[in-house]
Amino acid sequence: MVDSKLVKEINDYRVDISRANNESAKISLLTSLLTRLFDSPDAKEIIKQFSFGTEKKILNISRRGKASQRGRADTLYQRIIIEFEKDLNATENHAKEQLADYLSGVWNSGDTYNYTLISSDCTTWIVYAPDITTAEKLNAKKHISANDIILEQKYRLTLTQNNAEDFYYFLDTYLFKSDKRKATLDNIQRDFGQTSDTFIEVYRHCYDYFQSVKHSGEVKVAFEQWQRFLSIAYGSFDASERIFVIHSYLSVFAKMLAYEIITRDDYIDDNELKGIITGSIFQVHNVENFTDNDFFHWVGSDEAFKNLKIAFRAISTKIGAYDFTNVAEDILKGVYQELIDRDTRHSLGEYYTPDWLCEHIVDNLEIKKHAKLMDPACGSGSFLRAAIRRLRRDHPGLTANQLASQVCGIDIHPLSVLIAKTTVLLALGDTIQEAKQPITLNVYLADTLLTPVGSVNLDLFGDEFTLWIDDEEYSIDTRVFNDTGVFDRAVNIAEDLADYSKGNKLLDQASFTRALNTKVGSIAPDLINSFYNIYSGLKKAKEEDRDSIWKFIIQNLYKPCFYFHSFDFVIGNPPWFTFNSIGNAQYQSRLKQLASSHKLVSSVENMPNLEIAAIFLAHCTNYFLNENGKLAFVLPLSFFSADHHDNTRSGKTNNVRIIDLWDLGDVSPLFNVPACVLFTERPKANLNRAIPKSGRKGREYSGRLKAHNLNWEHVKDRISFKNKTYYYSKLGKSSAFTTFQMKEESRTNHYKKHFKKGADVIPRLFYFIDVTQEYKGKIKDRTLTVRSSSSFKNDAKEPWKSLSPLEGRINTNFLFRTALARNLLPFYLHNPELCLLPVALSDNKTINLVPSKKLIETGEIDTAHWFQEVEKLWDANKTEKNRKVTAAQWLNFQNKLVQQNLRSRFIVLYNSSAKDANSIVLDRHELDLEFIIEHTTYGCYTTTEDEANYVCSFLNSNAPNELIKAFQSKGLFGARHVHKKILDVPLPKFDPRNEDHLELASLGHACRNKTKEFVLTQSLSNVLGTRELGQIRLAIKAHLKHELKAIDKLITRIVEG
Repeated sequence: MVDSKLVKEINDYRVDISRANNESAKISLLTSLLTRLFDSPDAKEIIKQFSFGTEKKILNISRRGKASQRGRADTLYQRIIIEFEKDLNATENHAKEQLADYLSGVWNSGDTYNYTLISSDCTTWIVYAPDITTAEKLNAKKHISANDIILEQKYRLTLTQNNAEDFYYFLDTYLFKSDKRKATLDNIQRDFGQTSDTFIEVYRHCYDYFQSVKHSGEVKVAFEQWQRFLSIAYGSFDASERIFVIHSYLSVFAKMLAYEIITRDDYIDDNELKGIITGSIFQVHNVENFTDNDFFHWVGSDEAFKNLKIAFRAISTKIGAYDFTNVAEDILKGVYQELIDRDTRHSLGEYYTPDWLCEHIVDNLEIKKHAKLMDPACGSGSFLRAAIRRLRRDHPGLTANQLASQVCGIDIHPLSVLIAKTTVLLALGDTIQEAKQPITLNVYLADTLLTPVGSVNLDLFGDEFTLWIDDEEYSIDTRVFNDTGVFDRAVNIAEDLADYSKGNKLLDQASFTRALNTKVGSIAPDLINSFYNIYSGLKKAKEEDRDSIWKFIIQNLYKPCFYFHSFDFVIGNPPWFTFNSIGNAQYQSRLKQLASSHKLVSSVENMPNLEIAAIFLAHCTNYFLNENGKLAFVLPLSFFSADHHDNTRSGKTNNVRIIDLWDLGDVSPLFNVPACVLFTERPKANLNRAIPKSGRKGREYSGRLKAHNLNWEHVKDRISFKNKTYYYSKLGKSSAFTTFQMKEESRTNHYKKHFKKGADVIPRLFYFIDVTQEYKGKIKDRTLTVRSSSSFKNDAKEPWKSLSPLEGRINTNFLFRTALARNLLPFYLHNPELCLLPVALSDNKTINLVPSKKLIETGEIDTAHWFQEVEKLWDANKTEKNRKVTAAQWLNFQNKLVQQNLRSRFIVLYNSSAKDANSIVLDRHELDLEFIIEHTTYGCYTTTEDEANYVCSFLNSNAPNELIKAFQSKGLFGARHVHKKILDVPLPKFDPRNEDHLELASLGHACRNKTKEFVLTQSLSNVLGTRELGQIRLAIKAHLKHELKAIDKLITRIVEG
């Protein structure tokens, strides 16, 4: 807390500043305030430098269009540049340009970048930092123009009557940096994240040095294997040198932070600094395996240290300003999230799990004193931290060695492992200094899903496993994984012998066997060959100067193999991306094999959408859990209802028995999609895994939190839950967890097989048009000037979004009407779209695709030019996956265009994506052009108008739409994607002799007429935006309240009768 007298000083200053009418008066008031707030000798010296630094000259400023090469920074001291303005509201951009000028000047004068850049009017303070592209330009150019400098806002504070304390800490942080700072997530992210001066300066040096060594054998291998590991972690990602250097920066940061946590060392000399970078110093401080020769070991060579020492010093100096005692949160996850996944966060679908959720999950497990816990996708280590916190709280007598041995983390991301180890050290806290033996951190770089293929019992005779060393495969017996200590020692001996025999011939197997047995002890003769193969692979890599990391990879990557049935609990938040996003074909094959062996999906059709998290859940249960062991995973809420998770819900997945469920869908902020927590157990053999008819206990959470990452103590009063019972319910072929019991239903919906999705009329830029000339009369059979419709621009995706609209003259005989979801209101079609299609109709209205070449031959030159441009743009921008697909083939994907029936007069349409079905009856006789069904809608042809009204009434009614809610996928705003779920609600075929059917059809017809009259009074936009569309749909349903109530009663009678 800031002293109340200082708070009063700040508030008095705020009032005085508001009355000051020029810049110099404001600076004078600020200087006076600083002398009253900070009175230590060091602070007085800084204030003196601050005063002397005003209006300091900067030379060699370069800006295109600016003649002068000189400028004056308002304040330049201690590598802080401040640009003062009278009123930032009016001149914020000018101040930002001035700072860019000054930065170009100091750089062009031969200085390095390590500046804090601030603009201020003494009330509002904005801190800037160059973005990473600017850092790269500083490396590449000896002379830089201010025009090339992009400054990002790093922090902004405006002094108000309520934030005097924040203002004090801001001045202390940025102008003085006098007191040791509390280590919080926000502070660490601010000082070491992507906009920090530390990151920018260190990144510049590391990137520059990497360019000079990247072709050397060991560095090249490290980079290649880093790419390989990340291709598994992400599926696809930016495997650039830039990201590799960012990860290298973070590895150095994590090591230095860990050292500070362990030692509280106020000064680090060069020898200590080198020991930190190589990792050797940690063994001296009771930590056995904090670092290895990993992918980022290249920064620890003697040559690298000589070149990068100044960069390492920048990190250690900044870390030294922090107090790491009593850290109450996972402080690393912010910088981990910001830097580890700069360009891949979206593809990961991984947004870090907040501390409160990790703690709450762990606190709801029955963890005994010596329980062993694993997080198989540990990320920054938040769950490991929560587990250690719980064990220390409940069992304060546990030593650091005991605690470290009871938690295990695995991650495929090379950097996550180091970050997680640092988090574990933070969690162990002062118990480290009390440890009597070196601490082994059980956090490994490995693929959790990589265990011997087909093995659930490692003692099976003759089970072999393929191990890779530098793109060469070696066969080993899986029994080498029965003892982790023997395996690690044997690999160490293989590494030593590979070094010993480098440059000489390969040791014969007899000599290798004698050396191995002498050092490790007696090893079964039939396992010797496996270790000899490992030795051979390591030696080959060394001979080709492609070593340094292979021992590390072998001892880490295959570590999961040693943990067969070893844990009481598996906890975590596994990857949420889907099988379809995996780019590595070999890894896809491995995942398919796992999904099949664990009985995760009922058919291959469900594989593309299957989240990898489901494979983690099944595999971790079967491989790592003890009998009766428990698992708790944070998962997407799709596990409650998605078709591809039915086997998990139903108990068909091997050895997975769900025992508790949490619905987190109404908690925010949390993740970018709704989430849940599933608690499962690995039951005794032959125990029924299905959800009993009486249901399973669970909880439904709600809460609005002040911030994303808080601990449980800070959120417990803002989060509530209701106890629920969840049932495994079926609707047609769909299943879901529901909070109500459903009767088993044998009846079906006659119309499900008749509704078909429309044609993929995309990219919209090519086919949806606006007429750009005036005309009279009918639109058919004439030439008009048209342009790509502008209404789709905002929703378009790259690369189509960046293309210019098409323009030209066309024959309107190639125009059609269609409807998207935005055109469908309950019982009413609003402003159907115009689309231009390369098709011709035969006499019986059969649809035929017509290529542009044939259009020219038939004299349709104007229209041919349009579709020639379409074909050209498609070929230039289509994905590699579609390289053999033409624009016309894509338009007619699965024949969904040419198979449409234009002879049928009546069509029932409804939207595929929305909270509810919104259905219309389309009468072709009422349209000015032929109508095509588009892929955002489902269509069904009927022989009579009565039948169409009957089906339309059903789709718009409340009862079926409410019934399917539990079975729909959910977004942050609730249920979405109706698709064919509503057609799982039973409905018999229309019978014109059935009075109830006829009455339902009559009600539907009445609703159409009443809705039309109502809509015409509403002055709707031609193109309905999301908000207006939602509002008018609700308004129509309110207007039809009585009719819809009558429809619901009729449907109940029809279905149950």
